[in-house]
Amino acid sequence: MMKYAPLTSESAQLGRPLTHWCVACLALTLLALVGCTTPPKEHAWRYEHAQRVIEHRNQAVLYAPQRYIASEQSRPHKLMRTADQVGSAIALDVHRTSQLPDKIGHYLDRDIRRWCDKQPVYLMKAAQTLGGKPAVIPANAVMLFY
Repeated sequence: MMKYAPLTSESAQLGRPLTHWCVACLALTLLALVGCTTPPKEHAWRYEHAQRVIEHRNQAVLYAPQRYIASEQSRPHKLMRTADQVGSAIALDVHRTSQLPDKIGHYLDRDIRRWCDKQPVYLMKAAQTLGGKPAVIPANAVMLFY
């Protein structure tokens, strides 16, 4: 059996710093916990604001996955709606293509008629611009002929 040496003043002094250190750590831990749970009166608004921010972030963390799940669950319906719209757009294009030659002919005739009707105005404006002295011809007169 092992016998322990009697407690002397020297061995007691070795244990004292460790005991003081443990007591100090315990006191600091208690102060930190008490300080975190009961804010001082002058900083109460900061504590309340922090609590509101934390609550808002917690709600956002819960909201994001719910929106993602809802979005993923609605995708098959969106895909079917898109497929229906593509089918109707193709049918409309086929219908419009059959009428296209008549419309193109009409548009070409209209544009040519408009250009021919504007020729006297173009000639009058060119004569008015170039009929004066060459020193007063506007710099953008060249654009008239292009």
